[in-house]
Amino acid sequence: MPYSFPMNLLHIATGKNGGARLAAEQLVLIQKAYGNNVTLIPGSQFTDISNSVYNKKYFQSKTSTMIQKILTKPGFGLFSTVSISKITNYELDIKKLDIIHIHNWFNQINIKDIKTLSKKYSLVFTLHDERLATGGCHYTFNCSKYLHGCKACPGVRTGKIFVEKNKKNLDQIFSEIKNYGVITPSNWILAKLNNQSVIQNAKTVVTIPNITDYGRQPNLNNKKSVERNQYEIIFVASEINQPVKGLHLLVNSLKAIARNYPEIHLNIVGRGILNTKIDFSHKFHGFLDKNSLNELFKKSNFCVVPSLMDNSPSVIIEAMRNECIVLATNVGGISELISDGKTGFLSDPNQLKIQEKIIKIFNLSSSLQDLVRTTALSFIEEQYDNDKIYKKHLEVYEEIQSDGN
Repeated sequence: MPYSFPMNLLHIATGKNGGARLAAEQLVLIQKAYGNNVTLIPGSQFTDISNSVYNKKYFQSKTSTMIQKILTKPGFGLFSTVSISKITNYELDIKKLDIIHIHNWFNQINIKDIKTLSKKYSLVFTLHDERLATGGCHYTFNCSKYLHGCKACPGVRTGKIFVEKNKKNLDQIFSEIKNYGVITPSNWILAKLNNQSVIQNAKTVVTIPNITDYGRQPNLNNKKSVERNQYEIIFVASEINQPVKGLHLLVNSLKAIARNYPEIHLNIVGRGILNTKIDFSHKFHGFLDKNSLNELFKKSNFCVVPSLMDNSPSVIIEAMRNECIVLATNVGGISELISDGKTGFLSDPNQLKIQEKIIKIFNLSSSLQDLVRTTALSFIEEQYDNDKIYKKHLEVYEEIQSDGN
């Protein structure tokens, strides 16, 4: 099938509160702005791209998720081993659809659906985490069992054999399907999964950053209008209670130094119920729209991203665009976004090291803080231009389409 414009694109991105879903929504918005015909399923109440329909399998998917949460050991997040197929509840126009771009597909399609869809459509996968190379875990942390078929998985209380089977089935599917592409938001995840079936059998593999903060209008008088509180800190997560996001680690770090720095104030942004005890000045804002979040970035002195593991957090780019200094843990692909001491600050993911970096930022002169802000902004504007990122996605679609199905 030859490449044509505008393209007819379908994105599959579940988990409306997750970073993968939010990144997919941003990509959809810019693709629509460029004139493409784009659909996102499930739909979203936060954009104009809603296409959700009544789903008869809602109860089954909720039950499946609950059971898998119970079976997952603490510290491993959610194991997504069993995925409920709902794709048949949507009318996919075979003649008009050029690409299916799959982001997070848990409880939307299953492994067999991937093979079925590949026979009709060109597929592109964005690896927002490691799930397509494992038996169900989203991040392997220090576990290397995925390299050997996920045998004797340490992340589940029971059902290790199902994890191993899931890994085997995924590897088999990607060895069989043809003409698909893979996008990785960071070089880290590409290197981590380079010898896995999903990477090895792809027609094209490209590292492309996520679209972030699309449509934001820069404040040309930003420096003159902003008065930042030296001790104002912001933490942002799609879901604040996900252990991997590290809110508990940040709170404990701040507790230990708050008595010497009583001016500390922590802004917490994200969905969920704040169930972490905090005995210093703080405010839980809940979910904020883009404009409100950007205003909070502008007022805060720095943003802390204390992730225990992460691929390429969009919050870092968003903070830098608002000239908010970023302190983040040196895990996953984060070091690709931050050069320690130049475009932000990196710390090991432990309480003592985070405390040391927070105190260091507190004690930086205004001129040095401004230098970090402007250096980070220049880096982001050069390396993470959304229009360039859009065009890189288009190049992947063109290459996948070049030989057709």
